[in-house]
Amino acid sequence: MYLSKRRAGETSSVSQATLNRWIERGDLPVVRVGARILIDTKDLRAFLDSHKETRTPKPKNDDGADATAPSVRTPGAETAGHGPG
Repeated sequence: MYLSKRRAGETSSVSQATLNRWIERGDLPVVRVGARILIDTKDLRAFLDSHKETRTPKPKNDDGADATAPSVRTPGAETAGHGPG
């Protein structure tokens, strides 16, 4: 099935400017019939699917803190009890 640019934008929640940019760059194939530009729903879906992002959850420490965050240290804690005495 083919959609007009307007309908393709509405269907995919994408602005006309964005669709135009994708078309001008050659990222999204179109069919030109006279002055009309039509977009195959299969091509639109394939384009959108190829740009999906997945986010993986950050690893957590045993206390539930973000394991990738820098640890917070108390000043002098690493030398406590190890000084001259």
